[in-house]
Order: sequence, then structure tokens, then C-alpha cells
Amino acid sequence: MGRIGLDSNVFLCVLLPGATKTGRGNIDGSERVLKSLGGTNEGITSSIVLAEIGWAFLREGKGGPEMEGAREVIVGMEGLEINPVDPDIAWRAGKLRGRHYEKESPISYQDTVYLATSLREKVDALYTTDPHLLELEEEIPIVEPKDFNEQRAGK
Repeated sequence: MGRIGLDSNVFLCVLLPGATKTGRGNIDGSERVLKSLGGTNEGITSSIVLAEIGWAFLREGKGGPEMEGAREVIVGMEGLEINPVDPDIAWRAGKLRGRHYEKESPISYQDTVYLATSLREKVDALYTTDPHLLELEEEIPIVEPKDFNEQRAGK
């Protein structure tokens, strides 16, 4: 079983595809990624995913039952481990932001929290559609969902 890190936009592609700026390939890839959880893969994400998805639903005018339903889908997802932002993750994320921040391409704290969580949990790869993460050189591959392959999730 592979261990794969998941940025919030993987969930956004499936739960609220109209709110994403990515293409159809990443939306379809995100569906494949999430369907693999609990079977061939274990997903690892940060609890900050709930804040980001909640905000996306509110921003799109879809609060209330739709937003609560999305929360339940994420929290109840088989094969998904949601890690809290503890002091070690927060500290590591701050250091990662300091190392990777560039004025022309500012990486967010949220992105560095996903990266710090993925690094600590020793995932095979971190899946994201975020260009700020995709351009980084790190200890783990950072890849787009469109490139997901169930047999080689972390490659």
C-alpha cells in the first residue's frame, strides 16, 4: 500500500470542480487518487484541509448543507488520515516557507503545512495542482493528480 500526501485542491477538484482553476485532467486524476484510498493507497493530509474546503464552499455561495456534506465526506473518507497542525508541523512549515518563498512565486503557509505533513509522514508523493508546490525540489516527488497511476502512486 502506498502512502500519498494530499493538498486541499485534490479534494476541491472532486467536491467542487467549478471552483478550481485546473484542467479536466487534474479533476479526473483527483477522482482516481481519492478512489484509491482505503484500497491500494493511504491518503495523508492536514486538518487545514477542512478550513480551505469550507472557505471554498462559502466563497462559491454554497454554505449550509452542501458545505457540511463536503466536510462529512472528507472526515469519513476511508483510507484518509487527517493530521493536526501540531507545534512540530507548524515549525517545519515555517522553515519550509522561509526556504522556498520567492516574491515572484509566494508559497502560502497552507501549502507548506501540507508539505511539512507529507515529509513527516514519509509519503511516497504529494499530489497537488498548486504551481507553487509543483515547482519545488524536495525529498519527495510533488506531482499533479493527472499523473496518478494506481500501481505506481508514489513514483
